[in-house]
Amino acid sequence: MTNISTAIVDAYFIGKILYPRRFADVDVGGKADEIYEFLVGKAVFKDMKKNYGAFRKLEFQGSL
Repeated sequence: MTNISTAIVDAYFIGKILYPRRFADVDVGGKADEIYEFLVGKAVFKDMKKNYGAFRKLEFQGSL
């Protein structure tokens, strides 16, 4: 099952990585809580971060 709220939050984080100047004013944690509150009725970003880890940029070494 797809968690639509998390997919939307992921898109904001990806935007910050790919277009840092355009998303410079976006606080992903704050935006996440705004989205979760709207869709699930509760700000759960801190719980998600604690249980599943924080957003982070992945670095790949070698070829894919």
